[in-house]
Amino acid sequence: MPQQILNTNFYNRFYADYLSGKETVHQFLIHPDKVDWQHLCQQIEPDSKIHCQLKNILIDQNADLKSETAQRYISHLDKKKSVIVFTGQQLGLLASPMYTIYKAISTIKLAEHLNKKQLGYMFVPVFWLESEDHDFEEVNHFGIWRHQFEPQVLRYEGLNRDKVSLRHYIIEPSIQSLFEQFKTSIHETEFTSEILFHLQDMFKPGVTWQDAVCNLLKYCLADHGLLCHDDRPAGAGPDLINLAPRHHPAGHRDGSQ
Repeated sequence: MPQQILNTNFYNRFYADYLSGKETVHQFLIHPDKVDWQHLCQQIEPDSKIHCQLKNILIDQNADLKSETAQRYISHLDKKKSVIVFTGQQLGLLASPMYTIYKAISTIKLAEHLNKKQLGYMFVPVFWLESEDHDFEEVNHFGIWRHQFEPQVLRYEGLNRDKVSLRHYIIEPSIQSLFEQFKTSIHETEFTSEILFHLQDMFKPGVTWQDAVCNLLKYCLADHGLLCHDDRPAGAGPDLINLAPRHHPAGHRDGSQ
Protein backbone atom coordinates (compact mmCIF):
# COMPACT_ATOMS: atom_id res chain seq x y z
CA MET A 1 0.00 0.00 0.00
CA PRO A 2 1.67 3.31 -1.06
CA GLN A 3 2.68 5.42 1.92
CA GLN A 4 4.67 8.49 2.82
CA ILE A 5 5.94 9.04 6.35
CA LEU A 6 5.97 12.64 7.54
CA ASN A 7 8.39 13.52 10.31
CA THR A 8 6.38 15.84 12.54
CA ASN A 9 6.00 16.31 16.27
CA PHE A 10 2.35 15.27 15.96
CA TYR A 11 3.26 11.60 15.42
CA ASN A 12 4.80 9.66 18.29
CA ARG A 13 7.51 7.06 17.80
CA PHE A 14 5.12 4.10 18.02
CA TYR A 15 2.97 5.45 15.19
CA ALA A 16 6.02 6.18 13.04
CA ASP A 17 7.33 2.64 13.66
CA TYR A 18 3.92 1.21 12.70
CA LEU A 19 3.89 3.15 9.43
CA SER A 20 7.41 1.95 8.73
CA GLY A 21 6.37 -1.66 9.29
CA LYS A 22 8.97 -2.28 12.00
CA GLU A 23 8.74 -5.70 13.64
CA THR A 24 9.13 -4.20 17.11
CA VAL A 25 5.46 -3.17 17.09
CA HIS A 26 4.05 -6.38 15.55
CA GLN A 27 3.01 -7.75 18.93
CA PHE A 28 0.60 -4.80 19.16
CA LEU A 29 -0.26 -3.89 15.56
CA ILE A 30 0.73 -5.41 12.26
CA HIS A 31 1.02 -3.22 9.18
CA PRO A 32 -1.31 -4.48 6.39
CA ASP A 33 1.64 -5.07 4.08
CA LYS A 34 3.26 -7.36 6.68
CA VAL A 35 0.24 -9.67 7.09
CA ASP A 36 0.16 -13.08 5.40
CA TRP A 37 -3.37 -12.55 4.05
CA GLN A 38 -3.43 -15.85 2.19
CA HIS A 39 -2.73 -17.77 5.39
CA LEU A 40 -5.17 -15.64 7.37
CA CYS A 41 -7.99 -16.25 4.88
CA GLN A 42 -7.38 -19.99 5.11
CA GLN A 43 -7.63 -19.78 8.90
CA ILE A 44 -10.87 -17.83 8.74
CA GLU A 45 -12.63 -20.53 6.70
CA PRO A 46 -14.89 -17.97 4.98
CA ASP A 47 -17.26 -20.62 3.66
CA SER A 48 -18.03 -22.09 7.08
CA LYS A 49 -21.62 -22.18 8.35
CA ILE A 50 -21.23 -19.23 10.74
CA HIS A 51 -19.72 -17.04 8.03
CA CYS A 52 -22.45 -17.94 5.55
CA GLN A 53 -25.09 -17.02 8.14
CA LEU A 54 -23.47 -13.64 8.64
CA LYS A 55 -23.15 -13.06 4.89
CA ASN A 56 -26.86 -13.77 4.38
CA ILE A 57 -27.66 -11.23 7.10
CA LEU A 58 -25.46 -8.65 5.40
CA ILE A 59 -27.14 -9.28 2.05
CA ASP A 60 -30.58 -8.69 3.59
CA GLN A 61 -29.52 -5.60 5.57
CA ASN A 62 -27.92 -3.89 2.56
CA ALA A 63 -30.52 -4.72 -0.08
CA ASP A 64 -31.36 -0.99 -0.34
CA LEU A 65 -27.91 -0.07 -1.70
CA LYS A 66 -28.01 0.75 -5.40
CA SER A 67 -24.43 1.74 -6.25
CA GLU A 68 -22.55 -0.49 -8.67
CA THR A 69 -19.70 -1.09 -6.21
CA ALA A 70 -22.02 -1.99 -3.32
CA GLN A 71 -24.05 -4.33 -5.54
CA ARG A 72 -20.85 -6.04 -6.67
CA TYR A 73 -19.75 -6.61 -3.09
CA ILE A 74 -23.20 -7.89 -2.13
CA SER A 75 -23.18 -10.34 -5.02
CA HIS A 76 -19.78 -11.66 -3.91
CA LEU A 77 -21.12 -12.37 -0.42
CA ASP A 78 -23.29 -15.03 -2.01
CA LYS A 79 -20.25 -16.76 -3.49
CA LYS A 80 -17.47 -18.88 -2.08
CA LYS A 81 -14.20 -17.32 -0.92
CA SER A 82 -15.67 -13.96 0.02
CA VAL A 83 -14.05 -12.46 3.12
CA ILE A 84 -15.56 -9.73 5.30
CA VAL A 85 -13.23 -6.87 6.24
CA PHE A 86 -15.03 -5.19 9.10
CA THR A 87 -14.65 -2.32 11.49
CA GLY A 88 -17.07 -0.83 13.99
CA GLN A 89 -17.55 2.10 16.28
CA GLN A 90 -19.77 3.61 18.95
CA LEU A 91 -22.49 5.59 17.18
CA GLY A 92 -21.76 9.23 17.91
CA LEU A 93 -24.05 12.09 16.94
CA LEU A 94 -23.84 12.71 13.16
CA ALA A 95 -21.41 9.76 12.98
CA SER A 96 -18.93 11.72 15.09
CA PRO A 97 -16.08 11.91 15.81
CA MET A 98 -14.22 12.06 12.48
CA TYR A 99 -12.37 8.98 13.72
CA THR A 100 -15.51 7.00 12.82
CA ILE A 101 -15.40 8.14 9.20
CA TYR A 102 -11.64 7.52 9.03
CA LYS A 103 -12.16 3.93 10.20
CA ALA A 104 -14.85 3.35 7.60
CA ILE A 105 -12.69 4.81 4.80
CA SER A 106 -9.66 2.78 5.95
CA THR A 107 -11.74 -0.40 5.76
CA ILE A 108 -12.89 0.46 2.23
CA LYS A 109 -9.32 1.16 1.11
CA LEU A 110 -7.98 -2.01 2.72
CA ALA A 111 -10.60 -4.12 0.92
CA GLU A 112 -9.73 -2.41 -2.37
CA HIS A 113 -6.01 -2.96 -1.76
CA LEU A 114 -6.47 -6.65 -0.98
CA ASN A 115 -8.72 -7.21 -3.99
CA LYS A 116 -6.03 -5.77 -6.26
CA LYS A 117 -3.53 -8.32 -4.90
CA GLN A 118 -5.64 -11.10 -6.49
CA LEU A 119 -5.28 -13.54 -3.62
CA GLY A 120 -8.16 -15.70 -4.81
CA TYR A 121 -10.65 -14.11 -2.42
CA MET A 122 -13.09 -11.21 -2.68
CA PHE A 123 -12.76 -8.82 0.27
CA VAL A 124 -15.91 -6.92 1.27
CA PRO A 125 -15.80 -3.79 3.53
CA VAL A 126 -18.37 -3.74 6.34
CA PHE A 127 -19.09 -1.25 9.13
CA TRP A 128 -20.53 -2.83 12.29
CA LEU A 129 -23.01 -0.46 13.94
CA GLU A 130 -22.28 -0.90 17.65
CA SER A 131 -25.82 0.00 18.68
CA GLU A 132 -26.01 -1.73 22.06
CA ASP A 133 -24.09 1.18 23.59
CA HIS A 134 -26.21 3.23 26.02
CA ASP A 135 -23.71 5.77 27.38
CA PHE A 136 -25.68 8.76 26.13
CA GLU A 137 -23.28 11.38 27.50
CA GLU A 138 -20.51 10.00 25.29
CA VAL A 139 -22.43 10.28 22.02
CA ASN A 140 -24.76 13.29 22.36
CA HIS A 141 -22.26 15.95 21.24
CA PHE A 142 -19.59 16.73 18.65
CA GLY A 143 -16.97 19.40 18.05
CA ILE A 144 -16.71 21.88 15.19
CA TRP A 145 -14.58 24.81 14.09
CA ARG A 146 -16.51 28.09 14.18
CA HIS A 147 -16.25 30.88 11.60
CA GLN A 148 -12.85 32.07 12.83
CA PHE A 149 -11.63 28.51 13.45
CA GLU A 150 -12.47 28.59 17.14
CA PRO A 151 -13.33 25.18 18.67
CA GLN A 152 -16.92 24.69 19.81
CA VAL A 153 -18.89 21.73 21.18
CA LEU A 154 -22.50 21.31 20.03
CA ARG A 155 -24.76 19.15 22.16
CA TYR A 156 -28.08 17.42 21.51
CA GLU A 157 -30.35 18.20 24.46
CA GLY A 158 -32.66 15.22 24.12
CA LEU A 159 -33.64 13.13 27.10
CA ASN A 160 -31.00 10.82 28.55
CA ARG A 161 -32.92 7.53 28.75
CA ASP A 162 -30.31 5.90 30.95
CA LYS A 163 -29.98 2.25 29.90
CA VAL A 164 -31.81 2.52 26.57
CA SER A 165 -29.47 1.35 23.80
CA LEU A 166 -28.87 3.54 20.77
CA ARG A 167 -30.66 1.15 18.48
CA HIS A 168 -33.85 1.85 20.47
CA TYR A 169 -33.27 5.54 21.15
CA ILE A 170 -35.81 7.71 19.27
CA ILE A 171 -34.57 11.15 18.22
CA GLU A 172 -36.65 13.97 19.72
CA PRO A 173 -37.84 17.31 18.23
CA SER A 174 -35.12 19.11 20.21
CA ILE A 175 -32.69 17.98 17.51
CA GLN A 176 -33.91 20.95 15.46
CA SER A 177 -32.35 23.47 17.83
CA LEU A 178 -29.00 21.71 17.43
CA PHE A 179 -29.16 22.09 13.65
CA GLU A 180 -30.05 25.77 13.99
CA GLN A 181 -27.00 26.30 16.18
CA PHE A 182 -24.89 24.22 13.80
CA LYS A 183 -25.90 26.32 10.81
CA THR A 184 -25.10 29.64 12.47
CA SER A 185 -21.78 28.41 13.85
CA ILE A 186 -20.00 26.96 10.83
CA HIS A 187 -18.31 28.73 7.94
CA GLU A 188 -20.76 28.54 5.04
CA THR A 189 -19.68 27.15 1.67
CA GLU A 190 -21.48 26.18 -1.54
CA PHE A 191 -22.04 22.72 0.00
CA THR A 192 -23.53 23.83 3.34
CA SER A 193 -27.21 23.93 2.38
CA GLU A 194 -27.19 20.52 0.71
CA ILE A 195 -25.28 18.86 3.56
CA LEU A 196 -27.55 20.34 6.22
CA PHE A 197 -30.61 19.29 4.26
CA HIS A 198 -29.49 15.66 4.18
CA LEU A 199 -28.37 15.66 7.82
CA GLN A 200 -31.72 17.01 8.98
CA ASP A 201 -33.54 14.48 6.84
CA MET A 202 -31.57 11.60 8.37
CA PHE A 203 -31.55 12.83 11.98
CA LYS A 204 -35.18 13.85 12.19
CA PRO A 205 -37.60 13.33 15.09
CA GLY A 206 -39.03 9.82 15.23
CA VAL A 207 -36.01 8.08 13.68
CA THR A 208 -33.86 5.77 15.78
CA TRP A 209 -30.32 6.88 16.54
CA GLN A 210 -28.90 3.76 14.91
CA ASP A 211 -30.87 4.18 11.67
CA ALA A 212 -29.82 7.84 11.44
CA VAL A 213 -26.10 7.02 11.71
CA CYS A 214 -26.47 4.06 9.35
CA ASN A 215 -28.20 6.21 6.73
CA LEU A 216 -25.48 8.86 7.03
CA LEU A 217 -22.70 6.31 6.50
CA LYS A 218 -24.50 4.87 3.51
CA TYR A 219 -25.08 8.34 2.07
CA CYS A 220 -21.38 9.20 2.40
CA LEU A 221 -19.74 5.90 1.51
CA ALA A 222 -22.14 3.44 -0.15
CA ASP A 223 -20.90 4.51 -3.60
CA HIS A 224 -17.51 3.20 -2.51
CA GLY A 225 -19.02 -0.14 -1.53
CA LEU A 226 -19.31 0.14 2.25
CA LEU A 227 -21.91 -2.22 3.71
CA CYS A 228 -23.41 -1.81 7.19
CA HIS A 229 -24.24 -4.44 9.77
CA ASP A 230 -26.54 -4.09 12.74
CA ASP A 231 -27.11 -6.80 15.31
CA ARG A 232 -30.92 -6.88 15.34
CA PRO A 233 -31.20 -10.49 14.05
CA ALA A 234 -30.99 -12.92 16.94
CA GLY A 235 -27.46 -14.23 17.40
CA ALA A 236 -25.82 -11.98 14.82
CA GLY A 237 -24.06 -9.77 17.36
CA PRO A 238 -22.43 -12.55 19.42
CA ASP A 239 -21.41 -14.37 16.23
CA LEU A 240 -19.57 -11.31 15.00
CA ILE A 241 -17.92 -10.77 18.37
CA ASN A 242 -16.71 -14.36 18.52
CA LEU A 243 -15.30 -14.23 15.01
CA ALA A 244 -13.22 -11.11 15.53
CA PRO A 245 -10.62 -12.12 18.16
CA ARG A 246 -9.86 -15.45 16.52
CA HIS A 247 -9.05 -13.96 13.16
CA HIS A 248 -7.64 -10.50 13.79
CA PRO A 249 -4.01 -10.50 12.53
CA ALA A 250 -2.67 -9.24 15.87
CA GLY A 251 -5.04 -11.33 17.99
CA HIS A 252 -6.90 -8.37 19.54
CA ARG A 253 -9.82 -9.22 21.77
CA ASP A 254 -12.08 -6.31 20.86
CA GLY A 255 -14.67 -6.47 18.12
CA SER A 256 -13.47 -3.55 16.00
CA GLN A 257 -10.32 -2.75 14.09
